Amino acid sequence: MASLQQTLNTLDYKCWYYETALKAGTTDVLQNMPIEDIPEQFQEVRQNLTHVPMPTSA
Repeated sequence: MASLQQTLNTLDYKCWYYETALKAGTTDVLQNMPIEDIPEQFQEVRQNLTHVPMPTSA
């Protein structure tokens, strides 16, 4: 059950991430965003994903 919750939290984070990038017109803003500026509900997920490469803008 914990694994499924972690997956759901990660999907929620990714939805927020790409919706925010779409509004900004770039992922650069999010790639350089300090952890403190990420909504609290996503900070732990972001910390867990630090070993995963983030997409870069073309």
